[in-house]
Amino acid sequence: MESYVLRPMAGDDLPAVVAIEQGSHQHPWSRHLFERELENPLARLLVALSGGEIVGYLCVWLVAGEAEIHNVATAAHFQRRGVGTFLMRELFNLLHDENIERILLEVRASNVAAIRLYQQWGFETSSRRKGYYQDGEDALLMHCDLSLSSD
Repeated sequence: MESYVLRPMAGDDLPAVVAIEQGSHQHPWSRHLFERELENPLARLLVALSGGEIVGYLCVWLVAGEAEIHNVATAAHFQRRGVGTFLMRELFNLLHDENIERILLEVRASNVAAIRLYQQWGFETSSRRKGYYQDGEDALLMHCDLSLSSD
C-alpha cells in the first residue's frame, strides 16, 4: 500500500491542483475559485502527497457543526491507489477533532466511483436534485451522521 502525507493546501500548490482538477472533472473549478476557497475562513483545503508530488486534494467547509464536502479529486495516474480512501480517513479524523457531527455533499449521479467511495464511508443518499448541474445532470445529495458512529 502506498504511503501518503496530508497537509493544508497553499497558494503554491495551485498549478498542480488545477491540473488535477482539469483532468478529473468535466466542469472543473478555475484557479480563481481555488484562490477564493483558500481565503474562505469556513473552508479547509487539504492536499495528499506521494514523494512530494500532489496526488489528490479535498475541499470541505465547516459550518455550524456540519461539514460540506465541496471538491475531491485524485490525479489520474494515482487513481485506484488509495488516495481517495486516504483523504476520507484523514477528513474523518479532522472532523472528529473539530467535533463535527454530520457531513453533507452533492455528487453527480453518473459519478459511480465517487458514490461508491462515499457509501464505503457510511454516506447515504438523502435526495436527488433533477437537472441540478449546468449540463442538466442530476445531483445526489448524500449525508453521513458521525454522531451515530462515535463512542
